[in-house]
Amino acid sequence: MIIITLIALLVVTLLPLSGLLSQGSVGSAMTIAAVHLAAAIVVGLYEAWSKGRGVLGWIVSVVVAFVGGLAGAWGGMMVIEQAIMFLKVEGSLAKSGHPLLYVMLNAQMLLTIAGASIVLWIVNRIR
Repeated sequence: MIIITLIALLVVTLLPLSGLLSQGSVGSAMTIAAVHLAAAIVVGLYEAWSKGRGVLGWIVSVVVAFVGGLAGAWGGMMVIEQAIMFLKVEGSLAKSGHPLLYVMLNAQMLLTIAGASIVLWIVNRIR
């Protein structure tokens, strides 16, 4: 799980640094969202593989991790929006390349993976 988290953090950090994200369109936000949801699905796949689940267990693990990842990303978005309001940053973080952008992206990814992991843990306790 640590390797999954480190790879996800590396990807979300390198995307803005590489210049692959456009500064003024919705495509960059959609790319970041796709990376977050892919990380949540990978957490579900890893959990199903490591626990030796059957076909139904794989499906449940992936769906539950996806839903947990969505919940974690949503909660992370709410926390990060409030933090940005208190920090009073001038202008767009993406256009300025401010270091806070990378901190926020990594915090969002950590909360997404935490959401997927927590929901998987709850479902495993119910099983």
